[in-house]
Amino acid sequence: ANNAIKRKKAQSYPIPQITTKVENHQLAVDFLKSVNSWIAYEKGYIKITYAPAEDRVLFYNSDHTGAVGRSLRPAKAKWWTYGTVEGGITVGKGDHVILVEDVPSACAISQLNGYVGLSLLGTDLTRPIRKALSSYEKVTLVLDNDASAKAIMMTRKYDQIDCIRLTKKDLKWLTTEQIQNLLQ
Repeated sequence: ANNAIKRKKAQSYPIPQITTKVENHQLAVDFLKSVNSWIAYEKGYIKITYAPAEDRVLFYNSDHTGAVGRSLRPAKAKWWTYGTVEGGITVGKGDHVILVEDVPSACAISQLNGYVGLSLLGTDLTRPIRKALSSYEKVTLVLDNDASAKAIMMTRKYDQIDCIRLTKKDLKWLTTEQIQNLLQ
């Protein structure tokens, strides 16, 4: 027991009390459009708000008990975690789930019919995420080329993953057609 590896839990902050619609802050709208997240927001696939005190765009999980916030100004920590997000953040509707590292990439996936983007909020499959995967017909893992060893290890460890795709660019920077080509 003394030699057991103790994982440091990521620091989580309480969800800000005061938030506003992203439409009330043009920089938030511009950011969402620049990372392929605006359409998912407009379609109601994900709740997104703006926290003025932190100058962050907040992407919420499906039950709104947690969120991740992206700073719109230079900050020591670009991303903050609020509340509970061990189950990742799911965006879209369909029976084919695409596991990705960040929420904007999950939003980009949701633009494709029949696909759901599930942000791992990193590169680990937590127990709640693994449990959720059983509700999908197909599971694909998409990670950056620099995480190829991790992707291969995950597919060997978890038989729920049907296939992997590696990419040079985050999905949030790709067009819908480029994402579709990557997944085929």
